[in-house]
Amino acid sequence: MLLDREAYFRYASKAFVEMFGLPDDIRGKHVSDFFLTAEQGVMKTIRTRQATINSSVTKGNAQGVSFRYPVLDAKNNLLGVIIESISTSIGKDALSSLQETIRSLEEKTNYLEGKSHKNPGLLYTFDNIIGESAVMETMKKRGSRFARSDEPIPLSGESGTGKDIIA
Repeated sequence: MLLDREAYFRYASKAFVEMFGLPDDIRGKHVSDFFLTAEQGVMKTIRTRQATINSSVTKGNAQGVSFRYPVLDAKNNLLGVIIESISTSIGKDALSSLQETIRSLEEKTNYLEGKSHKNPGLLYTFDNIIGESAVMETMKKRGSRFARSDEPIPLSGESGTGKDIIA
């Protein structure tokens, strides 16, 4: 599940909606409209900008354990909250579906972190690039500066030189 910085639903997977017995049209609704535990979970994560782990209980008494992760930009501004949940009464098929949902959420988290420039490049940072020559140091400094821009930056070089990693 993905909430914005004010705890309004922006995305909830089918598995999450089914697990907690939530309506299909949950987008745009506040987390406290459905969860009795919103204050000690999501709202605490929003206030502290720290991950929280505790039980989740809906107003309809559906229960689970939820992991709430803040999504922050490079300046530590809160963009939203990603939530992974595990039902306390889950069957084998539901667990498989939930694991797939968690993988999907992890991919979305990586994407959002890349978009917020918290982690320039989803697999690499400039610190991962080996090379200490003046040219490499200049490239790393410029790359770090340009990574914060939404403008297109042309990269050129021979095949196999790592343009994809720099990008």
